Amino acid sequence: MKGRKLYAMVLTAALMWAPWISGSADTKGPEEVRIMFWNLENFFDFIDGGAGESDAEFSATGPRRWTKKRFYRKCHAVAKTMLWAGSGASQTELGGSGGGAGLPDIVGMAEVENRFVLQQMVTKTALRKLDYEIVHFDSPDPRGIDCALLYRESRLILVSAKPCRVSAPDLQTRDILLAQFRTPGGDSLAVLVNHHPSKYGGGETDWRREVAVVRLRALGDSLAAAGWTRAVAVGDFNDVPEDPVFEGLAPAFSLCRFEGGRKGSIRFNGEWQLIDLCFVSPALAGAASFSVLEPPFLTERDARHSGDKPLRTYSGPRYLGGVSDHRPILVRISLPFPRFPLALPSTLPVATVPSPLSSTTPFSSASPSRLPASPSLCPPPHPLPQSPHRFIPPPLSSGSGQCANHIRFYLYKRIVPVAVFLYRYLEIVTKSRKEHTICTTKHRITPF
Repeated sequence: MKGRKLYAMVLTAALMWAPWISGSADTKGPEEVRIMFWNLENFFDFIDGGAGESDAEFSATGPRRWTKKRFYRKCHAVAKTMLWAGSGASQTELGGSGGGAGLPDIVGMAEVENRFVLQQMVTKTALRKLDYEIVHFDSPDPRGIDCALLYRESRLILVSAKPCRVSAPDLQTRDILLAQFRTPGGDSLAVLVNHHPSKYGGGETDWRREVAVVRLRALGDSLAAAGWTRAVAVGDFNDVPEDPVFEGLAPAFSLCRFEGGRKGSIRFNGEWQLIDLCFVSPALAGAASFSVLEPPFLTERDARHSGDKPLRTYSGPRYLGGVSDHRPILVRISLPFPRFPLALPSTLPVATVPSPLSSTTPFSSASPSRLPASPSLCPPPHPLPQSPHRFIPPPLSSGSGQCANHIRFYLYKRIVPVAVFLYRYLEIVTKSRKEHTICTTKHRITPF
């Protein structure tokens, strides 16, 4: 009897709240867009596809013994970190109150081999219950690693996505991934995922990162000229924020405000360095900040130096079971968001990306001969893949009646099952107590 009363009370309260929620669904308020970036360090699949030495090395029969079991273990670890970043525990550990909890709306990644890796991550882990979609293009990197991106299609609408070549003589590196989004409020947001050339080789490789920075600056200028004033560049830049190379990004980009976390994103020879960075356009300079996440389950003690360090997948040939030598970063951007999807404008300009380096682009005078010609190296956007395996409610208009129906649908899908579960649970508990009472009464021994 008590279970039925509880079920009726929960269901009645849920249906009564629906009109009140729908009445406030059209109001806008400041809400955060969360962008996470992570260099996943050699995230290859377990199949040798004959694409190169790295592909053969990271395979089930290769020197690293990169088996199917180890591959899926890394997939689950990445998914677990994404859920942990959205649980609020990450903000609590960084000194916050935990009130900024929320799954990342966009997840930029570096050192991903192919689309298969991303598909397995979003369909074979805990992410399969969420609405993450994939943006990936193959790049000319000799190791076969690319930049990629996941985004939540219930929070953002992908307008365009394209790889933007970073090219110069004697340089083959990862493309800059450009993805342009619309928010449910109709605002535009452009995200550029970077993985600039490494410092392997010492000072002789500085010119490579200068080429990548100049390319990023040109993309920022093109976005601003096309009306995309809100732009975010995240990635592994392989340089610390104080490096003079980043002066070439002004005025298109400036370093995002860094807060939370006293350490860097990577530890090299016992010293923490912040090389995973975020740069924002002037329109977002006062509305964005980023911090380094420190997942406790992906941290180990540094045996050679004091303190801790990220838990890698491999240390040389030895398998450790971690994810990466980098720690992820989380960018938080304040944008006006409605609480539920509303009708969106059907037209929004798409930025046209120019050649990677033109003759008018500023560049370091140390290596003028390395400037390439100016053919268009950004192909037209590919058709976006659909997602028939997950249901996403269609955008609704701002009418109060349709919003009320939308809210009642969510209540029916979420509140009612919980009420039914509580009702059945209380029935089982009540029945169990009755049986226990009968059993103890039947076998009770009356003393003389």
